[in-house]
Amino acid sequence: MKKTIKIIILSIIPFLFAANCKSQYWKGLGLQLDDSPRCPYADSAGAKWYIGGEFHKVNGQVTGGLISYDGMNWDSLPGNPLGWPINDITEFQGKIYAVGTNGLAS
Repeated sequence: MKKTIKIIILSIIPFLFAANCKSQYWKGLGLQLDDSPRCPYADSAGAKWYIGGEFHKVNGQVTGGLISYDGMNWDSLPGNPLGWPINDITEFQGKIYAVGTNGLAS
């Protein structure tokens, strides 16, 4: 009898803790692109996330296929005035570089 009570109590304990646990909530980033993204890049030193691709509009605003996210806001980045697709993004000596179909932008 005592063994059965211990087993029941031990099996209930995780549920008691789970009821008080606050899980992390997931939410959307509020990003609407008119075409496909190709290359995400996380810049941990600058605390930004960059996305390049074939898109020309982000959330209804015109962009050159290169955007950044600082955790709160999306920003369109200059450097690609013709809007050629961005194929890769990298960092070198503290600067972010984006490589597109027509060359390099920094």
